[in-house]
Amino acid sequence: MSILEITKPTTSPPTKEQLLENIKKKINIFSSRSFSELVKIQKDGIDLVWNDRKFDPQEIVDSLGTDAIKIFQFHGALTEFITKVAQIDNVSVDLKYPTNAFTIDKNGKITVTDQPYVP
Repeated sequence: MSILEITKPTTSPPTKEQLLENIKKKINIFSSRSFSELVKIQKDGIDLVWNDRKFDPQEIVDSLGTDAIKIFQFHGALTEFITKVAQIDNVSVDLKYPTNAFTIDKNGKITVTDQPYVP
């Protein structure tokens, strides 16, 4: 046999158990990455409204117009969802919250107060 001849190593196809283990790993990675991305989105959303260096939160809320209430509801639901998912796996998650309390009137207008937000 030539020492320069390339030979393919002989390998057997993966077993059913190995294939299932690979699927399990992929699902775990997918779940972990999805959860991490949701946490990042939640934190980024808080920063956009509550931690801007140029505008105060009320100015940002006002700029959202009639979409403000939907955005606040969406973000509240996202925060609640993340919290519930974390409880499923009994992990703690470091989320961000508004810096100031706010009120929502019957017409959906959001008013930021001077009081601190309490989750």
